Amino acid sequence: EMPLLIEGVYRLKNMFLRGLGDRVHFYLPGHRHLFEMMGAVEGTRPNCRLMLRHGFNVLVYPGGAREVWKNKKNRKYELLWGNRVGFAKIAIEEGCTIVPTCSVGTEDMLEILRDIPIDWLIGRSGLSIPILKVPTPAETQRVYFWFGDPISTHEYKRELGECSIKASFANDEYDEKLQRFAEALRDKTKAAVESGISYLQKVQAEDCERLLPDRVKLTAEAIKAAITAQVERSLKPFTNNDGTGGGTPLRSRSPLHSFLSSLSGRSGSSPGKMSPASSFPHIDEADDGREDYECGHDDDTE
Repeated sequence: EMPLLIEGVYRLKNMFLRGLGDRVHFYLPGHRHLFEMMGAVEGTRPNCRLMLRHGFNVLVYPGGAREVWKNKKNRKYELLWGNRVGFAKIAIEEGCTIVPTCSVGTEDMLEILRDIPIDWLIGRSGLSIPILKVPTPAETQRVYFWFGDPISTHEYKRELGECSIKASFANDEYDEKLQRFAEALRDKTKAAVESGISYLQKVQAEDCERLLPDRVKLTAEAIKAAITAQVERSLKPFTNNDGTGGGTPLRSRSPLHSFLSSLSGRSGSSPGKMSPASSFPHIDEADDGREDYECGHDDDTE
């Protein structure tokens, strides 16, 4: 969902997100080029600090490659952050605001067929690339995004700054406080993301247009209803509320009038009774070769 998120935020907010990617993404041929095309950089602390200090909006996946490349044993939408606090430490030290974000939909339509270990390729144990089944049109569904309330880090940074000022050199007290603050910030952010996932799953369950076939069906029904309404509005000037003929005399050769002309044919009516066709304008040939629409029914002129 990363391309959808980046494109959506840029289109709606004119804000470009620079993603931080696990270094494993930049080891794989072709994958590195794809990430760089989307503006992602290797997720090192120096890279992250550099982008933040230059005013970039940074997109972080705290779970790294293990979370992005889940295997078959992982639960859907499970956060695999573990004890990672790197993103929280940088956010505190740089005074950044964190906007918790999550999505639902991708993991429901992508089925993992097999896990291919890549330990031998990158030298990291327990990491694998999932082989995914391409969803059919019937399995294609909507992807939902959620953005939570911003989480400020200014209070953490202020307390950390006071600790730093009191010390002549970097000391254990500073590191201990930073670790404690980072863990609290990580847990707060994780709780917000998990809450967002639960909310989106409820929205997903209630969405009658979740699947692509449902959206196609409802769109077709909406188009049909719009055409019917347009035809009814076009016919309305030619009938009164009681269904009898009415309206203003018109002179036209439009397709609609030709259609009405065929409906108002002068056969099929029994004497003394008004047939449904008589509620439409009668058509007489005018001397100039055009059609005159005479609204109403006048026995003297018949």
